[in-house]
Amino acid sequence: MEKTILEILQKQNPEIDWQNDYLDEIDLWTAGIDDLTNESIKEKVEHYFKKILPKQWRVFNTITEYQKKEKSFELKKYDVGIFLVGFSEVPIILSLLILQPKEIYFIYSPESKSTLPWILKGVVQIDDKLGKMVESAIISMLYSREIKTASDPILTFEQIEDIIKTHNSGQIAVDITGGKKTMIGGAFLSASISEQCDFFYVDFLEYNEQSRRPKHGTEFLNKLLNPKFANEFIKKVTDEGVSREDAIQTMIETFKQSEKKESLL
Repeated sequence: MEKTILEILQKQNPEIDWQNDYLDEIDLWTAGIDDLTNESIKEKVEHYFKKILPKQWRVFNTITEYQKKEKSFELKKYDVGIFLVGFSEVPIILSLLILQPKEIYFIYSPESKSTLPWILKGVVQIDDKLGKMVESAIISMLYSREIKTASDPILTFEQIEDIIKTHNSGQIAVDITGGKKTMIGGAFLSASISEQCDFFYVDFLEYNEQSRRPKHGTEFLNKLLNPKFANEFIKKVTDEGVSREDAIQTMIETFKQSEKKESLL
């Protein structure tokens, strides 16, 4: 049976009242998010970044510590972090704070460019040093990569390929959370040429039954399988005389075992 977020938090730090002081406050803030009037937006946003985001970050960080302790969740020291930017800033903020890459790249479309200042605003609220790195990345044409459209996976592929070539000996984290499916496709295509990349996705453990939307405060970082290793695995076992169908099935089972160690549950 899956553990709930509350069970995980209580196991990590039973002295904190996670339900009342954290999860309930996050729920209360997000409950009326779709009913904002123009007059209340500014006040609501300021309250979120000053009061709610720090709580959300502490929950997320505590869950990550649980993953590392209980599930052998490995986080390397990344030389480079590549973040696909869509229209939701919070998952990218949380991921940046956990991954802490030495260099930060953003890939975004003209439509999603407006998300970048919100990412900066959130990171600065929690980690001023990292915030300065994010600000430098945003204003730099080298680190801030605009693609003409998010609908062409090749454009994302070309940007990531260029970054990989520039850092051909470093460890690279690619967070695909914010990208459209086409951008994600381009990112995974780029992984087929590199063993350097670890792929991450900010997922949710719980969903609101009424809205059928992810429940804020239940985010966790999921590490995904690099497609290059999948292709190499299939080639290796087929070279040993195993049928491709059996090789794929074996790879799936191997991936499931690996995923159990790397993910939250």
